[in-house]
Amino acid sequence: MARALIAALCLLLTQSIYAESLFNEAGFRVKRFRAPLAKVHPDAITLNAQTLHELLQQTEPPVLIDVQAITVRPESELFGRVWLPSFKRRNIPGSIWLPNIGYPELEPWMQRFLERGLETFAPDPSKPVVFYCVADCWLSWNAIIHAKHLGYSKLYWLAEGSDGWEVAGFELTSAEPIEIDDLIGDGN
Repeated sequence: MARALIAALCLLLTQSIYAESLFNEAGFRVKRFRAPLAKVHPDAITLNAQTLHELLQQTEPPVLIDVQAITVRPESELFGRVWLPSFKRRNIPGSIWLPNIGYPELEPWMQRFLERGLETFAPDPSKPVVFYCVADCWLSWNAIIHAKHLGYSKLYWLAEGSDGWEVAGFELTSAEPIEIDDLIGDGN
C-alpha cells in the first residue's frame, strides 16, 4: 500500500513539473506547440466558428490574424529573409497571414515583423483582433500574449482555428503569407 501511494505521489509530482515546463513565467507555451488546447485564454475572449462568423457580419468586423508557422529560408544572409512554405495554406477569408509570430521568444527581426504587422493591419489597439492558427496549435495563444504586451486590449481567440472554421461549414480561401520585406525591409 505504501509503495502504491509513493508511486502515485511521484507520478503526480512528475506530471505537475512537466506541465509547468510547458509554459514560461510570462504564460507563453514554450514547447509542444501542437497539442490539445486550454478551453479559455486569460487575455482573450474565446470564440467558436459560429460566434466569429457573427462578429464578421458587424459594421466594424475584427481584424483576422492567421499565425500558422512556416519555414524561413535558411540562407537569409545571402538572399534576404523569405518564407519557404511547404504546404498550401487555406485560411478564413479576409485574414492577414503573419507567420511565426506566435513563438514565445522572437528574434529581433521577427519582433519587428510582429510589431509592424499589427501596426499596419490593426493600427488601433482598442479595436478587436482575432488570432488563430489550426486546431490544437498553441501559436495563436502565444500571439495573443505578444499583442497584449504591445497594448492591444480587445483580443479574441479562435482556438479551433481554420480547421474548426471549415468543419462548421464556412469557406476557406487560398492564402499567402505577408512578405517579410514588405514590413521590415531587408530585415535590419
